[in-house]
This record gives sequence, C-alpha cells and structure tokens, in this order.
Amino acid sequence: MTDDETLETQTATTGETTTTETMTAENETVGTAVASTVSATATVSQVVYVGPRLHFPYPVARLTIFRGSLPAPLAAIVAADEDLAACFVPVADLGAAKARSGDPATSLARSVVAVTAKYLKKEG
Repeated sequence: MTDDETLETQTATTGETTTTETMTAENETVGTAVASTVSATATVSQVVYVGPRLHFPYPVARLTIFRGSLPAPLAAIVAADEDLAACFVPVADLGAAKARSGDPATSLARSVVAVTAKYLKKEG
C-alpha cells in the first residue's frame, strides 16, 4: 500500500458508502483492522418487513428493518412459511414492494393476505 492510499467500500444493497479511511505508513496496522471491519460490514444485508403488524408468533411491526439476520425465533418461523418469508424484502426494493403489495394480482399481495389470515386470527 502507498502512504496515501484511500480505502473506500460501498455496500452492494444500498449503495451507501460504509466508511472511508486514509491510511499512512504510521497507521497501516489500524487501517488493516478497519479494512477488515469494513469488509464484514459491507456484506451485511438489510431487509424490511412489508406484511401486516404481527403480535403472534413473533412481534413485528410493518416496515421494521432488520440488519443482518433475523432474530432466531423469527427466522425459524420465516423458514417454515413461504408467505411470511415473501413479506421480507431488501430495503433497496421497498418502493417497488409497496406498489406490488397494493396490487392484488401480485404474489406479494397474496402473501400479505395469507399472512393476515394465518397469523392475525390467532392473536385474539
């Protein structure tokens, strides 16, 4: 690395710059640690829940954003239910997902209806 080389990493899902660190000969060791952290951070994905507000089987509000993985109890339920899994979309696709959830001809809208029927009737 040169004395004034700049390391910049962008996240693939959002396009936002995660961090910028200028490294010099004096802080190359620190820069290496930062580069490792940036690489780990850049691979973390974000999803947003676009389904109905749930209290059962795991409390989730509409438009909740999850960074990285879902909480273990929720992940187990999502893995077993395709309709619930369809309600988690990448943050970058939120606008399109909102439009699809309002169109009854789309699979996302049908998934939202199925999740509503399946989980909201169990709350009471």
